[in-house]
Amino acid sequence: MLRVCGFDAAAVLNGGWQQWISEGRRISTEPASYRRGNFRPRHRTGLMATKQEVLDSLHAKGVRLVNALSPEEHRGEETHFARAGRIPGSANVDYQALVDPQNHAYLPPERLRKLFEAASAMGADRVITYCGAGVAASSDALALILLGKKNVAVYDGSLAEWTADPALPMEKD
Repeated sequence: MLRVCGFDAAAVLNGGWQQWISEGRRISTEPASYRRGNFRPRHRTGLMATKQEVLDSLHAKGVRLVNALSPEEHRGEETHFARAGRIPGSANVDYQALVDPQNHAYLPPERLRKLFEAASAMGADRVITYCGAGVAASSDALALILLGKKNVAVYDGSLAEWTADPALPMEKD
């Protein structure tokens, strides 16, 4: 979201707080003070995909849709939405498969790359990630950015929006 607003000087605590503590890194409970900033948002529309863009991409060459939900949800065996299944033609890279279950850090780049190569995302000109409401999709998008993909967007409406429209196509196994 910070990138969408034009803020690039952000970082992700890879592995989270638990990893930070387990590595014995410094912490403090003292209040911190920071210089006042002067951030002016610059909205980057290309980092977010709309329902119409996703619909248009269903038959577009060079665009790859990636579903970040579980394989069971991707196949349509489970759902938390109006209709079960996935957006037609999309591949599945479960956001939970991107991190090491022990330390909660992202997998090494070579392992991440294999996951996205298996989904035909690395060779695509544009990748649009989606999930239920855009949260898990953001993790897939971040992993792709870490791998050097430049043209990556998150469909933040995701299945919550897509499945609510009965006119939009769905597929399942």
